[in-house]
Amino acid sequence: MKKDDKKILGFTLIELLVVVGILSVLAAVGIPWYQGYKIEAKEKQAVNNLQSIKLSQSQYFRDHDNYFPCPVTDIDTTKIDEQFFGGNGDLNQGAYEYKITGGCGSYNILATPKSS
Repeated sequence: MKKDDKKILGFTLIELLVVVGILSVLAAVGIPWYQGYKIEAKEKQAVNNLQSIKLSQSQYFRDHDNYFPCPVTDIDTTKIDEQFFGGNGDLNQGAYEYKITGGCGSYNILATPKSS
């Protein structure tokens, strides 16, 4: 009689457990790294936006001999976007809200994370 030489294709339980273990270790390392990367990218975007607002204020001062806003009031992200960036909403789409306090002779810019 001839034996049936059928091979059983598939993975053993040990092989599956090893793969799951490796994936778990990679996820445990990768997820916090990725979250840190996202936070860092948002912070860099906020710094770039603050620099753009500062540059826009310098140009506004050259044109009007005072800083925006004059008379002195507090201005939020939407009004900053309208004044300096054409009001297309790009400043509102970021992860931070911006605020200009002061005006005329001096000003402060504040960036705060949006509440989720």
